[in-house]
Amino acid sequence: MKTLQFLTCLFLLSLSLLACKKDEKTPVRSTPTPPPSNQPTVSWIDNMSDGFANGWNQDISGGGKWQFDAVEKLNWSIINNPSNQAIGRAEVSRRLTTFTNTDKLVTVKGKFKMALTAEDNKPNEGGWVIQTMAWGYRDPNDSIVYKPLVVARILADKVDYLVYDYIWDAPNKTYRPKTGFPVSRIVRNAITAGQTFELALTINFSKNSTGYVKANLNGVDIPAANYVGATYPSIFPQANVQWKGGTYSSYQGEHYSKIGVYYLATDQPQ
Repeated sequence: MKTLQFLTCLFLLSLSLLACKKDEKTPVRSTPTPPPSNQPTVSWIDNMSDGFANGWNQDISGGGKWQFDAVEKLNWSIINNPSNQAIGRAEVSRRLTTFTNTDKLVTVKGKFKMALTAEDNKPNEGGWVIQTMAWGYRDPNDSIVYKPLVVARILADKVDYLVYDYIWDAPNKTYRPKTGFPVSRIVRNAITAGQTFELALTINFSKNSTGYVKANLNGVDIPAANYVGATYPSIFPQANVQWKGGTYSSYQGEHYSKIGVYYLATDQPQ
């Protein structure tokens, strides 16, 4: 009798174990979904690892020069200007898009290294690194005009961008900035010497309030730096928009800057 009870218990235990085993399911390993990227889309890029791609125009003046660095794989944009007369620049430029009085969305992007010092161990003042400009049209004075629209800067103590607007000064036959312009939006407040910055501007060029600028620094959107408002001055006709990369001091006078350019990129056909 005891033997029968033992066998019965053993049989029931076996059934229980089989049932448990049957209910066990092999865990499914799911591939984690990568976090959404904040990086703006680009479709054209010049890595500048062996000089500039075809199509760039070099703009050099005021103690400016380009110096390729085969070790760092970048081009140093250098201004070493002790003069009070010249405006220093070491830039490359090319056509970006055409504004046709209809809102136009573009992204421009670059990766830059602010050297610890400028040449001759001068303090590195930095300057404009990405520029968009209304380019090459005739103003009411019948002069060919080139005016900045949205410009990014790396200065000694900050990274920011500027938005420009103008009015026509008829008595002096020239443009002057509207009151309150250029508007500055701070992307980062910090000492920049020795730092590398990957900076992108998404710009909706518009003569209306639908214009805006959004900044992305090192892969992170900076909503606090967003600008909303007209981004293409209403006084300007439809025209080509040019873009530039490098360093530009934007004023006459002594200026020292050394900024390396790893690449320039855009989502616009080039």
